[in-house]
Amino acid sequence: MNKEYTISTPIKPIEAVESCFEAARDLRALIEKFVVPPTGLSLAEADIIYATYSILTGREVFKPIWEGFALLDDILAVATYDKYDAPKTTRILRSLAEQSLVEIQKVRDLVKVGAMAKKVHGNSNCLALTPEGMDRAKQLTERYERLSEHLCSRIPTENMTIQTTVNRQLAQMVKESTFQI
Repeated sequence: MNKEYTISTPIKPIEAVESCFEAARDLRALIEKFVVPPTGLSLAEADIIYATYSILTGREVFKPIWEGFALLDDILAVATYDKYDAPKTTRILRSLAEQSLVEIQKVRDLVKVGAMAKKVHGNSNCLALTPEGMDRAKQLTERYERLSEHLCSRIPTENMTIQTTVNRQLAQMVKESTFQI
């Protein structure tokens, strides 16, 4: 971000949106450099592990589908690294399973019909973190929290509140949008 802003600086809508992309790009670089490497995971693997952990620990709006298992569709909705296509997702999940970090099950193998809080196709995949996966997720979370605390240490709380509110409003509007340009 090249320009210094104060709370009273008029901001054009394009500047608000551009700042989201700039922050995402720069934060991703920091996460790749300082958060992920000690875990031995790729960025995509770390993203899936962190998203799963966030659901299983209640940090996300999605809830576990069944006793320690999160629905893969929910995990991918939370994941931020990439838009995961089927081949990429399959490769990542296979790698995580081979590292004994996740357990993958079909909904039909876990849950009796009608026992779930929401309707889900029985062929849908669910993930649980193994004890080793949970350890890696905690390590990622601790490092991510330390990075966040360091980055935000000189930003007034009211500015973080405004920024978070605006980012979440933008995200919600994008999800709900039906506009055409």
